[in-house]
Amino acid sequence: MEFFVLFSSAVSLEGSTGHAGYTAANEFLDGLAEYRHQLGLVGLSINWPPWAGVGMQAELERKGLAWRAGKYGLGTIQPSSALALFGLLLRDPRARVAVLPGWAPASAETKREGINQALLDRLSAAGSSSRRLALLARFVGDEVVRVCGLEASNVPLPDRSLLDAGMDSLMAVELRNALAAALGKPLSSTAIFEYPTIEGLARYLDDQIVPKSEAPQAPASFHNEIVLSEEMIRDASDEEAEAMLLDRLAALEVAV
Repeated sequence: MEFFVLFSSAVSLEGSTGHAGYTAANEFLDGLAEYRHQLGLVGLSINWPPWAGVGMQAELERKGLAWRAGKYGLGTIQPSSALALFGLLLRDPRARVAVLPGWAPASAETKREGINQALLDRLSAAGSSSRRLALLARFVGDEVVRVCGLEASNVPLPDRSLLDAGMDSLMAVELRNALAAALGKPLSSTAIFEYPTIEGLARYLDDQIVPKSEAPQAPASFHNEIVLSEEMIRDASDEEAEAMLLDRLAALEVAV
């Protein structure tokens, strides 16, 4: 398949009061495109604003209603412009692209204001994965309380599903956006549904923050030693093979 394109909506960027089902459906499209990319397949989900004079926008205009611009200040897009842009996006390598007419990117200074630098500094100084996870779990819990409108003393248990605790799709979008902004990291559109607990989200965020190169790894030569041993075992006696395997097991214990 050369193309797999999904027409999603800009509403999945921030949710839309009274349209939980519609928001969730568009979030699914975004997640499907990302999932296909993870499988090595083509996939593109385009977060469109309303197309002027057609579709849902035409229905709003017929009823004398206006498109809710939301915090992004989005306008509508002319169908001719949308089609021209669609032709360009067909070759875009990303899984998801948002079309935001009328929206100007925030300045670098404004972006920095959205990042929780105090939290990032504490995470950097944590010194251990367990300490980082504790800090992230506390941060996620505070954001869950804020988004869900809970009492500060009523934070869901770390292993309790946030969906069972009353979080809906709109709240999930708001939580994902808040976490991404605070950490300055792009997060999967389906992160809240894939990791629906405070504990799970803390571990997911930790994976996004800590570079893979910092994760503990076995010595680079260890895998090659195992391969060589397998080749040598083919021509070795039982005693020689046993001795080599014992040596490798000892090396494994040291690596761990």
